[in-house]
Amino acid sequence: MFLHNELFMRKPTILHNNSLLSALAATIARKRRELGLTQAQLAELIDVETDTVSRMERGLLTPSLERLIDYANVLNVSVGALLGDIPNEVSKTELEWTALLNELSASDKQLVLSLVKPLIKRFKRRH
Repeated sequence: MFLHNELFMRKPTILHNNSLLSALAATIARKRRELGLTQAQLAELIDVETDTVSRMERGLLTPSLERLIDYANVLNVSVGALLGDIPNEVSKTELEWTALLNELSASDKQLVLSLVKPLIKRFKRRH
């Protein structure tokens, strides 16, 4: 029983690194602002107090794995992206394109591709 309680009372070692915790805090704050959410709104969405979000964004609180997953889900990113493990996140536009294309048949996807390729070439020349 002692070992069981001891395991749950320890901080997760993944976030013992202060720079990682600072990066996580900054990413959560940035993502929240990008979505136009206040700390109070984010707190409500993940069912915590506003002060909890504030302390998290200042790097004063180490989240549990479950809470980290909650933040990722609400902020529409992966846990890896929150921790800085994924350098290139998929943009909302890319997700929208993927969703639209997934609704099409294989032949319709090819048609869209044949229409879009010349446009992309034209845009590249302008820049």
